[in-house]
Amino acid sequence: KTKEGKACFSCVEKPEDCIDLGLMSQEECGICQEDPKKECKPAQKTKEGKACFSCVEKPEDCIDLGLMSQEECALCQDDPKNECQEDKVTKEGQQCYSCVEKKQTCVDLKLLSEEECLKCKSDPKKECEEVQKTKQGESCYACQAKKETCSSQGYLSQEECKKCPNCTFASTLKSGESCYECRFEKGDKRCLNEDLYTDCSACGESEQCVKTSIIMFSHSDQENKPVIQCYDCVSE
Repeated sequence: KTKEGKACFSCVEKPEDCIDLGLMSQEECGICQEDPKKECKPAQKTKEGKACFSCVEKPEDCIDLGLMSQEECALCQDDPKNECQEDKVTKEGQQCYSCVEKKQTCVDLKLLSEEECLKCKSDPKKECEEVQKTKQGESCYACQAKKETCSSQGYLSQEECKKCPNCTFASTLKSGESCYECRFEKGDKRCLNEDLYTDCSACGESEQCVKTSIIMFSHSDQENKPVIQCYDCVSE
């Protein structure tokens, strides 16, 4: 003031505030942090040294995606049945992982895979038999001694006997199954001229071998057997 008490003024620059910088004060950070996806980060100071903050989106973490970080994978792998597999990546490029159950293998079941069966099959006395599947559906096998069958012994089964016109018992397997032999007299070669067969070898799986007799009326046959034995294949 003057000696006479008159008020005098000076023109000074206003103190700089955070809002002047497009930022917020520490007190205003509470508004930012009401959003759980955001956080206040120190950004700049005013000319007077007051700290100002910017409200920014929090860095995305693996837990935000329901996943785990590489460091957290150790917890997953503490269980030998589990493994960590690469999954999604955060916005910032961090690789995240999911904890999943390890793929079950035939080895886990103490069995053989299809590829491993090749070694088993190289032994003519053994065969691979499917006994179980993994949780993912892969077939697993056991290497076992080949089952004794009528066929492996050079005989016919009861079902195969249906094709034979004269099936006779031959042997019994360890399993109790009966095996048979097909015994028949070889037909005359002239059967072929009658569109018939001299044996049953021409018959297919769905055909039955039937023995049939043919009377030969040719004059030249009078001194020989007038009847010849032939075979025909009849559909079942």
